[in-house]
Amino acid sequence: MWNWQTLLHVCRRWRYIVLALPRRLGLHIACNRSTPTRKLLDIWPPFPISISCYPWGSEGIRGNHNIFAALQQRNRISRINLEGITPMEVEQFTAMMDEPFPALTDLCVRTPETDLHAELPHSFLGGSAPCLQSFILEGTAFPALPNLVLSASHFQYLHLHRIPDAGYIPPEAMVTFLLPLHNLKGLTIEFAAITPHPRQTSSPTLTHALLPSLTGFHFNGASQYLMDFIARIDTPMLNSFQMIFFSDLIPNIS
Repeated sequence: MWNWQTLLHVCRRWRYIVLALPRRLGLHIACNRSTPTRKLLDIWPPFPISISCYPWGSEGIRGNHNIFAALQQRNRISRINLEGITPMEVEQFTAMMDEPFPALTDLCVRTPETDLHAELPHSFLGGSAPCLQSFILEGTAFPALPNLVLSASHFQYLHLHRIPDAGYIPPEAMVTFLLPLHNLKGLTIEFAAITPHPRQTSSPTLTHALLPSLTGFHFNGASQYLMDFIARIDTPMLNSFQMIFFSDLIPNIS
């Protein structure tokens, strides 16, 4: 993704091959804080765009105007990685992301552990990302998460790290949310801290979900939440399961 332009300068034949097969080669135009985005998008053909925003680099937040320029091309954006951005930057970026991104396949939003938790608005991505396959959310609440994920028919990976209190989803609601995700392969549920929530009680009419494609599941939180959750799911293809508990003196594992 980052270095395919170098191949164009090897010889005319290589240039022809690369530019003739952009989909087969998975060519993307990589945009970050240090790239002159407007000039870059004028030079190259209309390949898919991959946006990366990291906390390091010489440009810092001064280069956010390059990210803003890339976000204006929402119909071409395939990947967005907002890594280590502050809650204020979350507000700035999401203000430009209130319409559907029809080509988006991979999305990552992470805030630093030292910052207060951020929250994505209900209007994020216009509530629709039909091609979305992977969503990583860390330290950020997103009340409209189920609506966005369920708008994608081939969704495969959901990783929720450091879930803040505002983003808490009870076990039964989580199962109901995951029920239609037949292509889900990887799942992470990781809470930011122990938060007192009502204890879930099982009932004869509890929602039960079959996750036929799930192969990897990572959990970090209270054992009671985990037990209430896994009592409601079947995972016939699971081959990797990691449990990390908070300071439960005796984890309640049946």
